[in-house]
Amino acid sequence: MKLRKVRIFSQIFFFLLFLVQVFCGILISNELVSANPLSSIFFYMDPLLLIHSLFTGFLIIFLISIPFLLLSLIFRRYFCGWICPLGTLIRIFSRKGYGKFDLKFRKFKNFTLFAFIFLTLSGITFLFMDPITIVYRFFSSFLYPAIINIFLKSFNFFGISPPDFFLRIFPSKEVFIFHSLSIFLFLFFILLLNYFEKNFWCKYICPLGALFSIFSSVKCGLYLEKDIEKCINCGKCQLHCSMDVNPICGKEWEHFDCILCMNCVNVCPTDAIKFKYRWRFSSKEYFDVEKRKTLNSLIGMGLSFYLIGGFLKYTNRIKNRVLRPPGALREEKFLEKCIRCGECVSVCPTNFLHPALFEASFDGIYTPIGVPQYGYCEDRCVRCSEVCPSGAIKGITISEKLSKPIRIGTAYIDKNRCIPWNEGKSCIVCEEVCPAIGGDKAIKLVVKDVNGKKVKVPEVSNKLCIGCSICENRCPQNPPAIFVTNDGEIRF
Repeated sequence: MKLRKVRIFSQIFFFLLFLVQVFCGILISNELVSANPLSSIFFYMDPLLLIHSLFTGFLIIFLISIPFLLLSLIFRRYFCGWICPLGTLIRIFSRKGYGKFDLKFRKFKNFTLFAFIFLTLSGITFLFMDPITIVYRFFSSFLYPAIINIFLKSFNFFGISPPDFFLRIFPSKEVFIFHSLSIFLFLFFILLLNYFEKNFWCKYICPLGALFSIFSSVKCGLYLEKDIEKCINCGKCQLHCSMDVNPICGKEWEHFDCILCMNCVNVCPTDAIKFKYRWRFSSKEYFDVEKRKTLNSLIGMGLSFYLIGGFLKYTNRIKNRVLRPPGALREEKFLEKCIRCGECVSVCPTNFLHPALFEASFDGIYTPIGVPQYGYCEDRCVRCSEVCPSGAIKGITISEKLSKPIRIGTAYIDKNRCIPWNEGKSCIVCEEVCPAIGGDKAIKLVVKDVNGKKVKVPEVSNKLCIGCSICENRCPQNPPAIFVTNDGEIRF
């Protein structure tokens, strides 16, 4: 079997495994399976998340990524060409052709890697650029809700009820339109870059690719052997090379960016190209003759990002309408540890959690926030805390959530909009849906004199309210006459 076919088989296998991870999150949200490591396996394989964990609070499970990183000492950027789900998508939408940009620009991805490291040191998380989280957010927060809603609406269009078993496995999931669209546009932009240059993201931007490139630059492992006598200079190897690493005879092979796509070996008509293994094969280093200058530039730029990150962190001001998941760490630590993966969003059974844009400041992009417009926090649910791979949401039990109780905010009534308070008419929706925590409800109906009539009106007990937001979600007024803020929230 040709190595190219092995590589394609590997990409298919790992992409299917990635889809299993996404599907596992869907099943967890419906209580069909319990939280398990399979729902986060690709996050644990990601060396960027290991580095992030080292700076923000080490979690031993991220050590799983070390073997994947060390293998790049021998097999170059194999992760990008054989495992990475974003790399697979890019290869699907990529096209053959010669590189248009000067190869020296490929070092720009080192700047994104150093920006990630120094921003993390300053307390600002830059992981919305991580390729694994980019694809996971796309599938869980955009593609899955879009497909399911289109499918269910097609049933309604023809006046047919969808099967019960289908609704049990794939319930309808509303999305925060603009936020989900931004996730789609981000991935679409990455794929669109292929129009200008094949595998543009992988060559010039990807911080994870930069990390593997640095480890691939050592003088051992696989090397490309070129037989000049057999070579007929047809140029097919260069044309089909995914990363433009100069597999053609007469040029030095850029080993540190080779993803082992095996296209050059596959298309060579004279078998003039072969991969072999030896300890020392090139005198060229990753930073070449300008190594010191490049390193100084990276360090200088990193320090600049450190200062910028410190300024952004200092100026962060969270709005009181930003609701965090139950069990979330204190805001500063939460923003540091959250990897923006969207897994808590995907397992939320009531559609309460959504990825933020700028509601929680620039530093809070794609962190989870509660949106009462689309759902509420089920009082007997702790799935988000069970699946969080980074520890940004502390693991809690249902009994802990209810006994303390763990509050995510407090509800307030706008008496100018509330039907009983303003119009003197009966409405008891918020009181009916309010959960009884410890046998007592936070919203009670009391008799008041409104416009000369005795009317039962709702009142909120700040001591009992946990901020679940079901009252705001079910309020018949538009906009709701009751709203929830993060006042009184309990953070860890």
